[in-house]
Amino acid sequence: MTLSEADQKKGASFWSDPQRAQDVRQSDNVFNEAFWLRWKNFGQTSEAMCS
Repeated sequence: MTLSEADQKKGASFWSDPQRAQDVRQSDNVFNEAFWLRWKNFGQTSEAMCS
């Protein structure tokens, strides 16, 4: 609903490699920054829907 297929795949990879999530979150790369904002929005939306 809030993430593209590519974003879903990237986010799913965090479960097998948590360090990758940290690297993406701390990256200065504009694409990683944009992804991280979408990922945070996904988390917040999911939390709100489950509450």
